[in-house]
Amino acid sequence: MAWVSSAYGLWIESEILLSELSGVEESFSGEVDVTVRKGSCPLPQFFRSQERYFELNSQTAFLFWRDTGAFWLNQGREVIIEPSPGVADHLLRPVLLGTVLAVLLYQRGLLVLHASAVALRKGEKISGAVGFLGDSGQGKSTMATALYQCGHQPLADDTIALTVPLPIDPNSNELTGKGRSNRTVVYPALPHFKLRPPSIEVFGETKNTLTLWHPEQESYVFSTADKFSLEPAPLRCLYVLEDGDAIHLELLPPHEALMNLLSHSYCMRILPDADTGSDFLRCAQLARQIPVFRLRRPRDFRYLQDVVRLVEEHDKSSPLSSE
Repeated sequence: MAWVSSAYGLWIESEILLSELSGVEESFSGEVDVTVRKGSCPLPQFFRSQERYFELNSQTAFLFWRDTGAFWLNQGREVIIEPSPGVADHLLRPVLLGTVLAVLLYQRGLLVLHASAVALRKGEKISGAVGFLGDSGQGKSTMATALYQCGHQPLADDTIALTVPLPIDPNSNELTGKGRSNRTVVYPALPHFKLRPPSIEVFGETKNTLTLWHPEQESYVFSTADKFSLEPAPLRCLYVLEDGDAIHLELLPPHEALMNLLSHSYCMRILPDADTGSDFLRCAQLARQIPVFRLRRPRDFRYLQDVVRLVEEHDKSSPLSSE
């Protein structure tokens, strides 16, 4: 049996029930973009003795975690999973929907950033998407959740995928689920955010009211399904979150914007040097097309709503148009 569900603009047919995704159904009459199945991965036995092993490029990838299993990715269309002995499906899903899916999106020609994103609303209309970049623990998910609770539309948590049009596309293999776009858009990911204590208490939840994402990761699933949509949103700007003594917003010059984009590119850190060219070009193009701001604020939940209001007011005053 296989189920079909949607993430990042792709229809995914999987032998593993991916209940965290949208549009899960057993019968699907359309064309799927990605297939996921269990099988034997052609990974040399030598590497199976290691804790972790990655070998990947823009066409194929081998990803291995000894305590989880092996994953083989082929041209952004196929994923074969060989679980480690005794590993149940619910332990495979966080890895499959995290690093594995990020690499698959890279293979499909998308720019994948370590960031969270929401689509800001002006009344009933979407004005555009904003993304939050930052190191782990900097508050990307918290910012996105706070904006969601103020009525804005959730897009992606921790990993965002962008279509970045290039003057000359270096990757003739580029694929997306709904065709290429001539503007930079953010694709909706999963209908939830992942929160860690003490953020969950800020939003009126507890460890007992939320589902644990992974036994070894103290992060919990905060559902955003009520406002989630499968429609991509045009990207308006990006915010790099940093600590500060006061709330301060600063437009970064293009070269500094580029350095921040590169440092938060999901795949630049794990790809061989020879395969980072397309990501570098997309980051450079994005730095030219989309404004990137440094957003400093005190690491104190008492200032969270003030930062939310700043982002909302900044969007209202922005000359950028989503048309």
